[in-house]
Amino acid sequence: MTIVHKACAGIEGNTHAYLQRWHLYLMRHNEPLPERLDHVAIGSPEEEALIFSFEWLPIDAPIKGFAPPYLRVIERVREALAR
Repeated sequence: MTIVHKACAGIEGNTHAYLQRWHLYLMRHNEPLPERLDHVAIGSPEEEALIFSFEWLPIDAPIKGFAPPYLRVIERVREALAR
C-alpha cells in the first residue's frame, strides 16, 4: 500500500512543506528477523543521508507516543493484517 503524506513546514524539523510517498509492504517471513533495521534516507531535502533505526512493532503493542502520521500508518497496517 502507498500513503502520500504532506510533510508540513515547522513540524518534525521540516523547513518547508513537501509531499512524501510512503510505500508499505506486508510480507511473511520463514526465518528469524533481525531485531533492528537501519535505513539511510535519500531524496528528501530535510532527511538526506540521515540514518533511521527501526525495530519491529508487535501487532498488539501499544502505540502511544507516536506522531500522528505514524499512528495512521500503524492503524492501516493493523487493518490490513486483520483482513
